[in-house]
Amino acid sequence: MEFFYDVGDEKRLVSDDTLNPFEFQVRMGESVAWSMPHAGSGDNPVSALRGEAMKPYGDDTLSLSGLGMEAQQSAISTLLSKRSQLIELEQLTIMMPNRKLSGGQLVLYLPSDVEGSAAEDGFFAADGTPPWGAWIIGGLAKVVTPSQTLNDQLYLIAWIPPVFLTLADEGVSEHASLYWIERFEPGF
Repeated sequence: MEFFYDVGDEKRLVSDDTLNPFEFQVRMGESVAWSMPHAGSGDNPVSALRGEAMKPYGDDTLSLSGLGMEAQQSAISTLLSKRSQLIELEQLTIMMPNRKLSGGQLVLYLPSDVEGSAAEDGFFAADGTPPWGAWIIGGLAKVVTPSQTLNDQLYLIAWIPPVFLTLADEGVSEHASLYWIERFEPGF
């Protein structure tokens, strides 16, 4: 699958040849199914999508960038597995989102682009890591820019619920590691 994003006037792409489009759709459906009821009215952005039961790390870490590559991949895998179990336990309905992404938006997080850390903005961690309840998929991919191709870069894609879009947009503007996904292929 390919995910396209902009950095200024420059078009970039993340390409993951190992990602199955059906798996992406299922994981996105799980992210929406979990995030919508837990986001509520948006009153508590810090904890709404960071439930203790789904915590991907063994400590109070909110960030992926401080972990080694293997630990990052393990955290992503752990979270996706825990969320699937919790969705079943809570008997939440998973629906495949349409092109309008259920009113939300996809954000791309690249830990390799972290430049220091900003203050936590109430939604993203200090390094830009999205709240774990919103994670869709992550892994190693090729990052292609007009001037270079970087192999084996960790990426994470998260679905931002509509109630948090304004707050998330402020965070995307402040973090060098976050990008709004403009489009992805193959599409729905």
